[in-house]
Amino acid sequence: MSEKHLVCQGAVCRCDFGTTTDKLMVKTQSKRYINDKEGKKKLMATHVDIGATFEKNSFGSCKKLNNGPCAPAVTKWDGFYDQITVEDNNGKALLEDSKATCAVSNAPSIKIAFHGQTAEPTQQNINNARPEVLAQLVPLKETKKNGYYYNYDGTYEGNIKGQKEGAENDVYVCKGKEKDTFTDAKKLKITHDDFISVGDVVFKEAGMDDLIELKCIAFTSYNRSVKAGKSWKTILASSYSSVPDKGNLNDTNEESKANHTRMAMIAVLTNEKDITNGAEYWDGTDFLAWGATEETPYKTIGHAKFKQYKFIEIPKAIYDKFIAAHSTQSIYTIKPKNKHDSKKDHGEHVHFTKNDKNGKPVDKAKYPIPSAVFKDSKNWKTGDFYYETGVKEPNGISGTITAGESIFWKLTPNKLLK
Repeated sequence: MSEKHLVCQGAVCRCDFGTTTDKLMVKTQSKRYINDKEGKKKLMATHVDIGATFEKNSFGSCKKLNNGPCAPAVTKWDGFYDQITVEDNNGKALLEDSKATCAVSNAPSIKIAFHGQTAEPTQQNINNARPEVLAQLVPLKETKKNGYYYNYDGTYEGNIKGQKEGAENDVYVCKGKEKDTFTDAKKLKITHDDFISVGDVVFKEAGMDDLIELKCIAFTSYNRSVKAGKSWKTILASSYSSVPDKGNLNDTNEESKANHTRMAMIAVLTNEKDITNGAEYWDGTDFLAWGATEETPYKTIGHAKFKQYKFIEIPKAIYDKFIAAHSTQSIYTIKPKNKHDSKKDHGEHVHFTKNDKNGKPVDKAKYPIPSAVFKDSKNWKTGDFYYETGVKEPNGISGTITAGESIFWKLTPNKLLK
């Protein structure tokens, strides 16, 4: 208990099957506040806060509902602290590692990313608090040090200059700000210059505001940087990432996707569990569209992964989620990089011309999803996708997770599925 915070209204929550975060709302009591200077906002959260108990009551899209709209309904909380009971609702105190079961997932999939305590408690809070919990209500404060400060939820809290301690390019994660002091600040192993550079690429690599996809991209690219013995920034500045016009993710960018990008990077830098299981690469829709035999817009045959590795394997559950993310488009349309020969058999895809907004004809190519290699029963003999490329390489690649419209790969020296 001594190292865990109590949870209050405004706590940032996430769901394993959702794509964005939401904030906890306390609706079962209106008198017991913690860590709230004015005694108006930070109601103490308890295990009886169930049902539709979130600010927006949505974690984006739900993977359990085929990426349909999320509408969480909490049926119970696990991991609460049973030594504290709020008399008004007979609820037990929630802790920052408590988990909620959702009626949709039927599993403890809703977790607390940030407990919500940020402000300094007043005498009202102290009077309401029991002795055994008083120590939990006052967060620690760091002495002033130069650097840039971010909340665990990815929001930018501010920066400090002109102090005797710390470099102005240092980066910290904290639990909020009270006046000009940052709460429980911890220094991260990255400079601010690198942080905003990496953030820009991670932000642009993700197709949408999907926290899980952003985390996967962050963990995967970081894993690759460690394996290559290079800095995170150096890896993403190279051809490893095909993002054009690489720049910086400005601290003034406060949109949800920007905050989730920083949240994903902080997860990596604070040693959260790697949700990719050691992935080092990823691919998007083009992998499904080009497969092993389609002529690409670059006049090459097949996706590059089918030429680079000894084998490709994807567990069926991961493949099914990957293909489901593309179920609304089923066709991948792209502008060819070279003029095509109209007399040549181009495979399954077709070429056509479409006028742009100025009436100028533009060449396009349509690729059906998935390509032939994924429809061939020979590649599903084990129940999972497995394809021998014939390439003389020591490693194959194995799909470890899919998020958004991307699949993430781990290098595998031996067959994982066979």
